[in-house]
Amino acid sequence: MNASNVGQVKFEIASDKLRGFFQFGGKYRYKVAYGGRGGAKSWFFGYLGIYLATKCQVRILCAREVQKSIDDSVYQLLIDIIERLGLSDQFRITKNRIENIFTGSYFTFIGLKNVRSIKSYEGYDICWVEEAEAISRESWEALDPTIRKANSEIWVGFNPRFVTDYTWQSFVAMPREKSLVVQVNYTDNRFCPEDLIRLAKECEKREPAVYRRIWLGIPSQGGDMCLISDDIYNKATIREPIRIDAPIIGALDVARSLNGDPSALCIRHGNEILYLEERWYDDTLDLIQWIKEVLVSQPIDYLFVDIVGLGGGVYDVLKRDLDGICEMRIFNGGSNARNQRIYFNLRSECWHMLKDWLKDHGSIPNKSKLRTELTTQEYRYRTDGRKIMLSKDEAKSKGIPSPNMGDAINMTFAPLVIAERPKLEQSKPKRKVGFYG
Repeated sequence: MNASNVGQVKFEIASDKLRGFFQFGGKYRYKVAYGGRGGAKSWFFGYLGIYLATKCQVRILCAREVQKSIDDSVYQLLIDIIERLGLSDQFRITKNRIENIFTGSYFTFIGLKNVRSIKSYEGYDICWVEEAEAISRESWEALDPTIRKANSEIWVGFNPRFVTDYTWQSFVAMPREKSLVVQVNYTDNRFCPEDLIRLAKECEKREPAVYRRIWLGIPSQGGDMCLISDDIYNKATIREPIRIDAPIIGALDVARSLNGDPSALCIRHGNEILYLEERWYDDTLDLIQWIKEVLVSQPIDYLFVDIVGLGGGVYDVLKRDLDGICEMRIFNGGSNARNQRIYFNLRSECWHMLKDWLKDHGSIPNKSKLRTELTTQEYRYRTDGRKIMLSKDEAKSKGIPSPNMGDAINMTFAPLVIAERPKLEQSKPKRKVGFYG
């Protein structure tokens, strides 16, 4: 990117806090804009990218953690900006690329979890990382050294979730060299719609803690109702597991939808996690094939499958295909807990058993995403006094990430019950044949 070709700004930015982002030529390697809803961070980066594309030849890589289709990217946002600025005659728009026909500049869109190799993108001038709060440590470690062209930049836009998130720790809590870090909220956005301001004010009155996280971009450090503390997690990551005679139990948490929520597989042998991964699949047949490939190298005695949603069909196919390889078991988190006096359902009971296991003798891998999942899950007390974990939908509404790997681990603490074809309405557990913690 030839910064000397960049002329006077032609559009009015939402906040004066962002004016430093117009400095080019290698002064800043990382340009980070974080904050709550309504801060116009995405719109600003989009305007800045389009502006540069009209003034000089620049290649911009638009990245996010998961991109299942072009609709998941900033593709449509850029098109809207082009139309707003009256620049439609300058850009050629195809189904996966936006190109300026005069300067030769172009935008490319990728999901970091979807590409086999990021190395082919090393010639880009700018990498714009959107929804960066969800970017894993592994993705950052692959992306950062790839964008290495002289004077190249990485733009980071995100709404903070938790202080344990890798993006927060790496770009805000401990900023990197040559970084420009700006917090921008709806209160800084001179163009913020009145309806959005009203929603923010209502949230401030009703739920101050949620308001600070969602609207002011202040990450959560975990409240009193978080089940697993950082201290419990840290000790479990450095603990040498005590080997015990126990079956090898696997658990598959099947994705609830096709919107980027991954499936997760855990294999636990007594006090040790042997395998823990998550994958994004649109096709359940691809998911099933992954499970089969893993079990070739990781033999297990029992496999639990979450039968809610897509899981029922996955269970049927795996039960047929894995006959003689392992015993299949169903998991329905909404069914009755074993100790119904204390826990409302089985999922809540298993999460508390997971906590006790981590506290006493469990050993788990140290993954930044797993840390966030485990240390942010909350529980509450029902009116009847029983404990219940927040559902995934409830958690997401509060900005708490979906605990896919966490749910897969806690499922391994379910009772080993013999079951035929799952019936979701069935709540009474069948005969227990054993339990191993």
